[in-house]
Amino acid sequence: MNTLIDVLMLNVLLWRFPTNNVQVLVIYNSIAYSSGAVSSFFLNKYWTFGRKQRTTGREVVRFAITLSLEIPYSNGLVWLAGKALQPLIANVTLWGNASKLVAVAVGAVISYTFMRFWTFASGSHDQPKK
Repeated sequence: MNTLIDVLMLNVLLWRFPTNNVQVLVIYNSIAYSSGAVSSFFLNKYWTFGRKQRTTGREVVRFAITLSLEIPYSNGLVWLAGKALQPLIANVTLWGNASKLVAVAVGAVISYTFMRFWTFASGSHDQPKK
């Protein structure tokens, strides 16, 4: 779902403000990635990992750190893919989407891993009382 929100937000930006500039595409990616990541945080916590406890400050801080690491990584992938695909794809929206999908394919695995094993990692103090 987070990837869908991410890609939809990118398409809204490309539709409303078309560009073939890689740096602008990277800015669009930052906005789109952040919106998708926020939805991912809640979906992963309450649905994917079945954590019913309230969101803790520790999780929010870890999420913010994770997001601050993932956005530059995603932007780097989008920038590389955008540069590589720009001579091959003339349509601005198609070029932006193709660049994004290359970044999403790699970034989704990394994002899931960070969420699963770091953001929502259970410490001894997180164990429910019996």
